[in-house]
Amino acid sequence: MKAFTLIELVIVVVILGIIGAIALPRLSRGAEAATCHSFAIESSRLVECFYEHKVLNGDYPSQAAGQSIPTEISDRFLSGLNDTPMGGVWKYKATGGSTELIAQLPGGKNYDATMLEVDRKIDDGNLSTGAFTKQSSTKYTYTFSQ
Repeated sequence: MKAFTLIELVIVVVILGIIGAIALPRLSRGAEAATCHSFAIESSRLVECFYEHKVLNGDYPSQAAGQSIPTEISDRFLSGLNDTPMGGVWKYKATGGSTELIAQLPGGKNYDATMLEVDRKIDDGNLSTGAFTKQSSTKYTYTFSQ
Protein backbone atom coordinates (compact mmCIF):
# COMPACT_ATOMS: atom_id res chain seq x y z
CA MET A 1 0.00 0.00 0.00
CA LYS A 2 1.46 3.31 -1.11
CA ALA A 3 0.70 6.59 0.74
CA PHE A 4 1.19 10.21 -0.28
CA THR A 5 4.36 11.88 0.89
CA LEU A 6 4.34 15.12 2.79
CA ILE A 7 5.85 16.94 -0.22
CA GLU A 8 3.03 15.73 -2.49
CA LEU A 9 0.39 16.95 -0.02
CA VAL A 10 2.10 20.33 0.33
CA ILE A 11 2.20 20.72 -3.47
CA VAL A 12 -1.54 19.94 -3.71
CA VAL A 13 -2.34 22.48 -0.97
CA VAL A 14 -0.20 25.15 -2.69
CA ILE A 15 -1.91 24.51 -6.05
CA LEU A 16 -5.36 24.73 -4.43
CA GLY A 17 -4.31 27.98 -2.72
CA ILE A 18 -3.21 29.49 -6.04
CA ILE A 19 -6.46 28.46 -7.72
CA GLY A 20 -8.43 29.96 -4.83
CA ALA A 21 -6.44 33.20 -4.98
CA ILE A 22 -7.28 33.54 -8.67
CA ALA A 23 -10.94 32.48 -8.47
CA LEU A 24 -12.10 34.34 -5.34
CA PRO A 25 -11.56 37.91 -6.64
CA ARG A 26 -13.35 37.01 -9.87
CA LEU A 27 -16.33 35.65 -7.95
CA SER A 28 -16.37 38.75 -5.77
CA ARG A 29 -16.35 41.06 -8.80
CA GLY A 30 -19.18 39.04 -10.32
CA ALA A 31 -21.30 39.42 -7.18
CA GLU A 32 -20.61 43.19 -7.07
CA ALA A 33 -21.53 43.55 -10.75
CA ALA A 34 -24.79 41.68 -10.15
CA THR A 35 -25.67 43.94 -7.20
CA CYS A 36 -24.87 47.04 -9.27
CA HIS A 37 -27.03 45.78 -12.14
CA SER A 38 -29.91 44.95 -9.76
CA PHE A 39 -29.70 48.42 -8.19
CA ALA A 40 -29.78 50.13 -11.60
CA ILE A 41 -32.75 48.08 -12.79
CA GLU A 42 -34.68 48.47 -9.56
CA SER A 43 -34.21 52.24 -9.33
CA SER A 44 -35.17 52.73 -12.99
CA ARG A 45 -38.24 50.54 -12.56
CA LEU A 46 -39.30 52.46 -9.45
CA VAL A 47 -39.08 55.75 -11.35
CA GLU A 48 -41.18 54.19 -14.14
CA CYS A 49 -43.78 53.19 -11.52
CA PHE A 50 -43.95 56.80 -10.29
CA TYR A 51 -44.47 58.01 -13.89
CA GLU A 52 -47.11 55.32 -14.44
CA HIS A 53 -48.91 56.44 -11.27
CA LYS A 54 -48.89 60.03 -12.51
CA VAL A 55 -50.32 59.01 -15.91
CA LEU A 56 -53.07 56.89 -14.34
CA ASN A 57 -53.95 59.25 -11.46
CA GLY A 58 -52.95 62.71 -12.67
CA ASP A 59 -50.23 63.24 -10.08
CA TYR A 60 -47.45 61.54 -8.15
CA PRO A 61 -48.46 59.92 -4.85
CA SER A 62 -48.60 62.32 -1.93
CA GLN A 63 -46.03 61.48 0.70
CA ALA A 64 -44.20 63.32 3.43
CA ALA A 65 -40.56 64.10 2.62
CA GLY A 66 -38.07 61.31 3.16
CA GLN A 67 -40.64 58.59 3.78
CA SER A 68 -40.62 55.04 2.50
CA ILE A 69 -41.96 54.21 -0.96
CA PRO A 70 -45.76 54.70 -1.00
CA THR A 71 -47.72 51.44 -0.99
CA GLU A 72 -49.44 52.30 -4.29
CA ILE A 73 -45.97 52.22 -5.88
CA SER A 74 -44.40 49.34 -3.95
CA ASP A 75 -47.47 47.13 -4.44
CA ARG A 76 -47.32 47.70 -8.19
CA PHE A 77 -43.59 47.02 -8.30
CA LEU A 78 -43.21 44.20 -5.81
CA SER A 79 -45.17 43.43 -2.72
CA GLY A 80 -43.73 45.50 0.12
CA LEU A 81 -40.63 46.84 -1.64
CA ASN A 82 -38.49 48.87 0.77
CA ASP A 83 -34.94 47.48 0.74
CA THR A 84 -32.34 48.32 -1.90
CA PRO A 85 -30.19 45.54 -3.40
CA MET A 86 -27.30 46.91 -1.29
CA GLY A 87 -29.09 46.49 2.02
CA GLY A 88 -30.28 50.06 2.51
CA VAL A 89 -33.79 51.44 2.19
CA TRP A 90 -35.63 53.31 -0.55
CA LYS A 91 -37.18 56.65 0.40
CA TYR A 92 -39.27 59.13 -1.54
CA LYS A 93 -39.44 62.92 -1.41
CA ALA A 94 -41.73 65.19 -3.42
CA THR A 95 -41.05 68.92 -3.16
CA GLY A 96 -41.84 71.80 -5.47
CA GLY A 97 -41.07 70.86 -9.05
CA SER A 98 -39.16 67.63 -8.48
CA THR A 99 -39.55 64.19 -7.03
CA GLU A 100 -36.66 62.20 -5.62
CA LEU A 101 -36.12 58.51 -5.19
CA ILE A 102 -33.60 58.24 -2.36
CA ALA A 103 -31.36 55.27 -1.60
CA GLN A 104 -30.25 55.41 2.04
CA LEU A 105 -27.47 52.81 2.34
CA PRO A 106 -25.89 51.34 5.49
CA GLY A 107 -22.76 53.06 6.81
CA GLY A 108 -19.29 51.62 7.13
CA LYS A 109 -18.70 50.90 3.44
CA ASN A 110 -17.46 52.94 0.48
CA TYR A 111 -20.09 52.76 -2.29
CA ASP A 112 -18.45 55.20 -4.74
CA ALA A 113 -17.17 52.71 -7.32
CA THR A 114 -20.39 50.70 -7.37
CA MET A 115 -22.62 53.76 -7.50
CA LEU A 116 -20.50 55.33 -10.24
CA GLU A 117 -21.16 52.19 -12.29
CA VAL A 118 -24.90 52.52 -11.51
CA ASP A 119 -24.71 56.15 -12.69
CA ARG A 120 -23.10 55.01 -15.95
CA LYS A 121 -26.00 52.61 -16.51
CA ILE A 122 -28.89 54.98 -15.74
CA ASP A 123 -27.57 58.54 -16.11
CA ASP A 124 -24.50 60.55 -17.18
CA GLY A 125 -21.70 58.63 -15.42
CA ASN A 126 -20.94 61.48 -13.00
CA LEU A 127 -22.22 61.33 -9.40
CA SER A 128 -22.04 65.14 -9.11
CA THR A 129 -24.30 65.95 -12.07
CA GLY A 130 -27.42 64.67 -13.78
CA ALA A 131 -30.47 62.93 -12.35
CA PHE A 132 -28.58 60.36 -10.24
CA THR A 133 -26.32 62.08 -7.69
CA LYS A 134 -24.40 61.44 -4.49
CA GLN A 135 -25.67 63.42 -1.49
CA SER A 136 -23.44 61.86 1.18
CA SER A 137 -21.36 58.73 1.69
CA THR A 138 -24.54 56.69 2.22
CA LYS A 139 -27.23 58.70 0.43
CA TYR A 140 -27.86 58.78 -3.33
CA THR A 141 -30.81 60.41 -5.10
CA TYR A 142 -32.49 59.85 -8.43
CA THR A 143 -34.36 63.07 -9.25
CA PHE A 144 -37.17 63.20 -11.79
CA SER A 145 -39.35 66.20 -12.65
CA GLN A 146 -43.03 66.53 -11.94
